[in-house]
Amino acid sequence: MVMPEELSQLHYVEMIIKETLRLFSVPATGRKITEDLRVNDKFKIPAGVDVWLSIYAIHHDAELWERPGEFYPEHFTSAKEKSRPKGAFIPFLSGPRICPGNLYAMRSIKFLVANTLLRYKFSTDEKPPDDMRNMDYKLVFLMWPMSGFNLRIEQR
Repeated sequence: MVMPEELSQLHYVEMIIKETLRLFSVPATGRKITEDLRVNDKFKIPAGVDVWLSIYAIHHDAELWERPGEFYPEHFTSAKEKSRPKGAFIPFLSGPRICPGNLYAMRSIKFLVANTLLRYKFSTDEKPPDDMRNMDYKLVFLMWPMSGFNLRIEQR
């Protein structure tokens, strides 16, 4: 069994979790601007405007991600994370609106995944598409493939 104090050593498991969150996170978020917001020298968003941010578009932007449509955990090596601009990966949002449980969620997911993988073997005959952006999705709070997740689970 993986113990909580060992979680910081599970770098690749964390990379897999982050890549999954990049591909299948909440697709968008919105806010109402309550006071004029100066974006830069030339652009101001006036108070009262509803603004929507496409998290899906950010998480699949070819300028930010080496392989935007692939499941590629190496997007989250330490070097690649440092090279990306702040806000390129926001599954729990960012700034003052960040999810207060984001650190707990990541530790819990890592603990659950690591201990599940020690007990069970997962396999599938399905091959993912070459580009995940071409899949059909439905929105069930998160992005969810229309075909579901078809796999076999065997006890180790």
